[in-house]
Amino acid sequence: MAIYRHIAPSGRLWYLIETMTKKSIDPEEAQLFRDSVGKVKPLNHDKHSMEPKKKTIAPKAPQKEPPPFHWNPTSDDWLNAEDSVHFAKPGLQHKVIQRLKQGRILPEATIDLHQQTIDEAVKTISFLIADSVTQGRRCILIIHGKGHFSAQGKPVLKNFLNQWLRGHPDVLAFHSASPKQGGTGALIVLLKKRGLHEK
Repeated sequence: MAIYRHIAPSGRLWYLIETMTKKSIDPEEAQLFRDSVGKVKPLNHDKHSMEPKKKTIAPKAPQKEPPPFHWNPTSDDWLNAEDSVHFAKPGLQHKVIQRLKQGRILPEATIDLHQQTIDEAVKTISFLIADSVTQGRRCILIIHGKGHFSAQGKPVLKNFLNQWLRGHPDVLAFHSASPKQGGTGALIVLLKKRGLHEK
């Protein structure tokens, strides 16, 4: 047996008792119920959708193509394994450059390029930079190695990155990492803020 309690507009308190039997309700009680509740407007179920609202998914930012670059591996300005690397675009604050050199800007993402070819490295770094800018990361660490076991006996990736990263639109500066982060076998790279120089 279920008991439903309802307070009528007039303030009267009454009980409607519903049983599992087919006993008829007294006409006076039925009229009292109608007078207390008033007119009932049936719901139009066709206008009430129970389907959950669809989530709005923000479109992904289009990935930028790697900047075109023609590298001359026979250049006379090859860097050796222990040579330090540095680059900063004009206009970057001096104190920011100093913090980068001193290893005081910690990387928020790291990639290891050991055993990768130049073509593979370009794809890997291009994806990492694009994703980092989208996610708001300002600093990444690129481990390129010192090239001790390369066919040329020189750090090929290090020399390539030293030139290629200079032309990347999202790179503000880079410097050889601190000894704890890989030293001259890695680069600490400062990226532009999302929306910087863009409207």
